[in-house]
Amino acid sequence: MTIEYEDSGKPSESIISGLDKLPAGTKLVVTGHSLGSSLATLHAFVAGSKQIDVELVTFASPRVGDRKFVEAFQQMNIKNTRIFNHPDIVPDVPAKIAGYRHIEPGIEINSALFPIKHSIACYHALSTYLYVMGYDNADISKCKSST
Repeated sequence: MTIEYEDSGKPSESIISGLDKLPAGTKLVVTGHSLGSSLATLHAFVAGSKQIDVELVTFASPRVGDRKFVEAFQQMNIKNTRIFNHPDIVPDVPAKIAGYRHIEPGIEINSALFPIKHSIACYHALSTYLYVMGYDNADISKCKSST
């Protein structure tokens, strides 16, 4: 079953309705990059609250919730893989001082050790993440360093 994304700041009714229609025993994998990873996290939380076997995989996720959200998320035992690139600035927002937290653990990669242009856009690009993680078909043509 494919559940299409609706542009919204909260889990959409169609997605929640789709979760309710999943056959018993279904394993759900939710993934996203950047803002999409924030939405994926919220949707995984909703799925977990409905006792669905859910796994979350995010790339370049900003901080999504406060300490209470993170604790509630972790109590659901949702398998979580959060991948972040050391020089990427997006995973550092919103600021911790504002109370936002990451769902741990995180897996750090570092594109600065690869032939990738040193730019904010390239540090954040999903293709950079995939390339650094060893995906041979990642199109890094816009971010490949010439040196």
